[in-house]
Amino acid sequence: MKKVIIFFILIFLTSCSNKQEENEISKSIYSQLKQSEWKVIDFSKIVPFQYEKVCILGPYTTNESAEQALGFYWDVQKETEISTNDGINLIVFIKENKVISYVEHSRAKGDFWKLSRKCLDYNSSILTRISKKDDWVY
Repeated sequence: MKKVIIFFILIFLTSCSNKQEENEISKSIYSQLKQSEWKVIDFSKIVPFQYEKVCILGPYTTNESAEQALGFYWDVQKETEISTNDGINLIVFIKENKVISYVEHSRAKGDFWKLSRKCLDYNSSILTRISKKDDWVY
């Protein structure tokens, strides 16, 4: 019985820490955007871990379209709300063809929907906004 309780406590703590990391990354994205007057975002300076590429998935992304963008299957519909929530963008960090972290980032705090299904390599994961119409260059 003790082992079962410990197991559930560990699962709970792991899920809480993942959610906390996700919130911190989202806050950092918003902060960086505000500091640059909504013109630049450098994902490599936001996250506390190494990744190979970052992919952006817009509202209503399905498993099929996520697989096309990511290059491998990931059950985005089970893991996130992106397939039904038009108030978020999903920012997915990938290493060795696995999702190592993701952020459900509020579109009100930085909207990247025009980049939906785009992936950026770590070395070129800087976005620059060229107009007020959410036209981003990477």
